[in-house]
Amino acid sequence: MKKKILVLLMILSLSYPAASHAFGILRYTFDAIANQLGLDRGPVPKVFPQLPPTGFDAHGKPLSNHPDANRIYIQAEGF
Repeated sequence: MKKKILVLLMILSLSYPAASHAFGILRYTFDAIANQLGLDRGPVPKVFPQLPPTGFDAHGKPLSNHPDANRIYIQAEGF
């Protein structure tokens, strides 16, 4: 069984037109396997991300007390 697999792999690798194509196919296959296993998502964080305190936006900047702060205001005219 091992000899059949080895012969099949040799035939498949020799049937590609160039070595660069074979390496591209191997890279594409590895990327697909890594994606399915979740290896491309980076390390798992040890703690949950901290939410910003009340009164601050997602970037940690304080929210404005201006009355129009929570409304969308379009300044362009003629549209």
